[in-house]
Amino acid sequence: MKKNILIYALLILLLSVVTFTFFYEKPILTTYEATKRAEEILKNPPEGWEKANLDVGLKVTPENIIANLIKREGRFFNRYKWEITVIYNGKEPTVVIDAYSGKFIEIYGPLS
Repeated sequence: MKKNILIYALLILLLSVVTFTFFYEKPILTTYEATKRAEEILKNPPEGWEKANLDVGLKVTPENIIANLIKREGRFFNRYKWEITVIYNGKEPTVVIDAYSGKFIEIYGPLS
């Protein structure tokens, strides 16, 4: 009898943990945090982007930033990404980062 109760308790605990992890949503980066992360990426581009000269004359101000929080396509869970466009010196690179971790995804747009 005690063995059955222990098995049921473990099953309920396991079900609770699985349900919690499935529905838990991590906090999304604020616009300020996402903008700062994009600025860091433009000043120190990831490997393979160094030749784009992204940081020449870079000055990030609220007037030259366009930030959009967009739902990522092709994902099982509701995941979002930040697309931050910085307008400076005739360039308009858009930095795409993960909205939860700030991890770099890609850069696109007019780079020169």
